[in-house]
Amino acid sequence: MPLLSPSDVKPPQPAPARRPKLLAMEIEVRGHHSMYVRNLASAWQEFAIPADVTFLLTPKFFELHPDVVAFVRERRACGVSIESLTETQSQRMERSRLTRHFYAWEYFCDYAERHSADHGLLLYFDMFQLPITLGRSAPCPFSAIYFRPTFHYRHVLRNYSPGWREWLKGVRKRAVLARVLRNRRLERLYCLDPFAADFINAKMPSSTSVSALADAYFETESAPGRVADLRDSLNIEPGRTVCCSLGVMDRRKGVKELLEALPLVPPEAARRICLLLVGHMPPEYAAQVTPVLERVQKETSVQVILRNTFVDEQEFQDYFDLSDVQLTTYQRHMGSSQMLVRSARACKPVLSSDYGLMGEVVVQHGLGLTCDTSSPAALAAGLERIAESDLTTLVDRDRARRFAEQNSRRAHVESLCQMFESPANGGAP
Repeated sequence: MPLLSPSDVKPPQPAPARRPKLLAMEIEVRGHHSMYVRNLASAWQEFAIPADVTFLLTPKFFELHPDVVAFVRERRACGVSIESLTETQSQRMERSRLTRHFYAWEYFCDYAERHSADHGLLLYFDMFQLPITLGRSAPCPFSAIYFRPTFHYRHVLRNYSPGWREWLKGVRKRAVLARVLRNRRLERLYCLDPFAADFINAKMPSSTSVSALADAYFETESAPGRVADLRDSLNIEPGRTVCCSLGVMDRRKGVKELLEALPLVPPEAARRICLLLVGHMPPEYAAQVTPVLERVQKETSVQVILRNTFVDEQEFQDYFDLSDVQLTTYQRHMGSSQMLVRSARACKPVLSSDYGLMGEVVVQHGLGLTCDTSSPAALAAGLERIAESDLTTLVDRDRARRFAEQNSRRAHVESLCQMFESPANGGAP
């Protein structure tokens, strides 16, 4: 048998590089949390992120958001997978608000070990701070998204005067975060509040990388005719400006205050307004709102439409497209709202709380009107101005578009890709 010449011998081929594994945990199911899951799953395909991600969610998430679950599963070929906590684990978490996130942190660590994760991501960091500080050590490096830091408000925001309880709460939050930032496993902390990121870096230096995160969202498209059909089904009267409040209708949304403002709107302006309230209202709050609604409907010419129901993301987009003005009339709300980004991108004005970060963002970026949302008289004045104005004059279109671009999906994904020290490539914002 002839010997092989050196030229016939092929050098051994290197094994394919192992793709990093990310475990992303989300235990919240209401508000915009489902959009963050969808947005991140979409980004894995759109930007060809060189890693595998597993979303760890709750059984309740699977129940409430089957469309998002299906969307994630369709991207399996892109390295995206989805897993649920067990019913037993979920029930254990829900027994007590005090222990909920301690159990969740324990499960995060368990699943990270089970999946041999190279990195973890907590999609909602705020309530995990004590478990991270007092609980077990994470089995892998991790990052987290901080939604509502508030300890910096009195230092950087103009329209914020804390009472002693808020001051004390801010001191406590800052002290706890200082402990968390000393955790060597926490590599990156992303803040949805850019003022907070700057403040933490200036006043609370640590080995953890702290940066602002674009507050992006996944935009669905309304099919032709859907919005017109929706308008007809709601029987919105012609010539009315649709002022819409979307999302969970709880106390913080200020629904009761909005309704109490309606009789104070001058009759001529009232006849040009439709107040559209869409979202699930907790029964205990509905019991307070219903008698107010029944009373004010007899005292005002404003058309009031209440849809007390859970809406999926497509319906959410349809209602948004139908609206002329978005109402972000939160009551002493901490943090911002993704609705500001959505409205800025569409150049739709908002009527917003002037309190805290939301008021600062609306004024700084020319997104619409602000007022004291705890005051029915101030809300009535805002609604009157909306009824009497050319809506295009209420938004600074250039500043609003720049704000929307700063919070694009591309900016969001490129920041998160820092976890792998690999920038996202391709795709559109």
